[in-house]
Amino acid sequence: MHCRCRCLSACVTWTSYVDHNSVFAVHLVQFRTLTDCLSYCSSNERCVAVDFDSSDEPCWVHMDINDLSFDNTYGLPGVTQYRISRTCSMDGTYTDVIINSSSRR
Repeated sequence: MHCRCRCLSACVTWTSYVDHNSVFAVHLVQFRTLTDCLSYCSSNERCVAVDFDSSDEPCWVHMDINDLSFDNTYGLPGVTQYRISRTCSMDGTYTDVIINSSSRR
């Protein structure tokens, strides 16, 4: 399951994948909320995705698009993966970007 969401800043959209994560994420212990985790990712041009865990270790970020390949992505209850797109049209409106659904640690 996924949805397209507008979040945080212009020309940034997120596609979420409920109960999915990918391997090779980096755990960022300083970010405890989804908003903080997504904000960090959107401000770091290398960031390609966030795995947000509903447990006590919530924020995991991906800096390599290869982390998100089908072979590296798994189902994991309680984790939602948010893939970032920084694509927008010339007039600044959001474009539809479909990202492969594909999971973490």
